[in-house]
Amino acid sequence: MIRRMLTYVGYLVPVLIFSWFAGLIAELGQVFVAWQAGRLFISGSQSVRPLLWWLIGGILIAAIGAFAEQYAGHYVAFKALADLRNVVYAKVQRLAPAGLDDWIISAPGIC
Repeated sequence: MIRRMLTYVGYLVPVLIFSWFAGLIAELGQVFVAWQAGRLFISGSQSVRPLLWWLIGGILIAAIGAFAEQYAGHYVAFKALADLRNVVYAKVQRLAPAGLDDWIISAPGIC
């Protein structure tokens, strides 16, 4: 089933790889944020300002990575659905009565 699906979305594999990589960056960013938050709580007499900047940077990296992963994943999903819709419609159109092609061409505003 996966092989068959890849025949429809094979050209989207680079976007899937980007989605995976963005998810990896988001997860690493979340681990970094947890680590920095721990350092912030146990910093004691150290200056807190540099730790806060690192924490904010980690939050931004995690958020951008999560957004990019979601965006790329949804792009692939909706593109695959559109491609499958076109394939199914083409197969249904072949099975339809002979006058269907003429109706679609002559119907104003539908195409």
